[in-house]
Amino acid sequence: MHLVGTAAAVVQLAGLLGWSRHLWSSYALTTDFALYDQAWQRIAGGHLDPYSTIYPYFYPHYGYPFVRNHFELAMWPLALLHLISSSSFTLLVVQDVALAGTVLVTYLWCTDVLRRYWPLPSWPQLLLALVVLAALVTNPFVYETASFDVHLQAPATLFLVLAGRDLWKGHHRRGVLLAAIALTFGAPIALYVVGLGLAAAVSRAHRPAGVAVIGIGLAWLGLAGSLHVDIGSHVGGSYGYLIGRPGAHDLSALTLGAGLAKHPAAAVHVLATRWHAIYQFVASGGGFGVFSPWGLALAVTVLVPNALNVNPAFISDPIAFQSFAAVPFVLVGSLLFGLWLVRTRLGRPAGVLVLIVACVQIAVVAGSILPGIESQWPVMNAKEAATLSAASSHIPSPAEVIASVGVIGRFAGRRYVYPQVYPEQQFPVHGRTVYFVFYDDPSRANDVREVLRAQPVDRAGSVVVFEWNPPKGTRTVDLSPRG
Repeated sequence: MHLVGTAAAVVQLAGLLGWSRHLWSSYALTTDFALYDQAWQRIAGGHLDPYSTIYPYFYPHYGYPFVRNHFELAMWPLALLHLISSSSFTLLVVQDVALAGTVLVTYLWCTDVLRRYWPLPSWPQLLLALVVLAALVTNPFVYETASFDVHLQAPATLFLVLAGRDLWKGHHRRGVLLAAIALTFGAPIALYVVGLGLAAAVSRAHRPAGVAVIGIGLAWLGLAGSLHVDIGSHVGGSYGYLIGRPGAHDLSALTLGAGLAKHPAAAVHVLATRWHAIYQFVASGGGFGVFSPWGLALAVTVLVPNALNVNPAFISDPIAFQSFAAVPFVLVGSLLFGLWLVRTRLGRPAGVLVLIVACVQIAVVAGSILPGIESQWPVMNAKEAATLSAASSHIPSPAEVIASVGVIGRFAGRRYVYPQVYPEQQFPVHGRTVYFVFYDDPSRANDVREVLRAQPVDRAGSVVVFEWNPPKGTRTVDLSPRG
């Protein structure tokens, strides 16, 4: 069974790499990719405290140090990959390897469950293993995650599943270590680690290790809050509305949790209105995993925070990277619950019925989402991609770039790069030359040409590239609409 799972994961990885290469060569990479690529390139170049300019509109001073985004310490060792390849495609490879690795480890965990609770080799055991493998390989949220830029939740999920499997098998020290490594992929992962610890702590045999994992998760949350190194989560702006403090800049995750514990009504109402979005992620793992500690704990700590975000897109299909970490645990939990039923008084018919219903849920979610994934992501045509490629090669590395969100990803390996997002926006001017790269934004292109007198250097379809030499003494470029 292991060979079959490994072969399937290798084939899946090849498919993911092919799709990522298509997105990369088509320049369909946005601000989130730019955020990580800029930091990756800067760290690899010896700038160990890189300044992120990708999200300047959230804070004054046009950005903030990258370490304050989500406390993603893993980016520093990841920068060593630059020694192997300096191409930003490397980041997509890391994500794809993590996704395929998560599928493989989850499958291996499920085969461990089958061997423990269905110890005699038989065709039902083999059939169940193949069904689990099919459910993992066809899970739409794997491909949604691979389609939207790069996010460190993907490698974090791999380490979480590795930790979960080790804790379940009784390899406690290694499980705790893997959970600690998962924390380095961002402060939001700390809540997932707490969920992992809760799941382990339910069992008396795993309780000490579970408590240790809960402890390191809470400690990481507290550390990130005290150092103010999780500003990318926008706790006040995203969740303050639930406790009557919308937009509060000083709101920490722990303070928010205390407030919700005292006044949960608003949170319950929001969850009730977004139940279907939550259900999709649970159903993609068979649904019944919520009756297992492993599935329930991760479903709560991963899906509930995303569903409570003021922006409902956080629990949507295209932004699946935020919620995918729950899916492997729900799937393992569904298998555990089904096999537990087989051993109860309800007997094999009840367990088989649960597993069949789980398979139906998995198939329905996959069938409803998979066919539409490709159409969700804009991909440049050949001429537009060629124009963007030429511009990327032509623009000097030290030059400042202001680009549309949809194409900024491949232009981020420089010190000064800013996304054109809102109608009213100003940017600092650095150096003698500023390049504007616009995609499907004719009104802004017209302003740059007529007001700033910038010279178009290339265009094709919806893509236009400008070069602008600011007058001496210019410190700011204003792209606010003229009227």
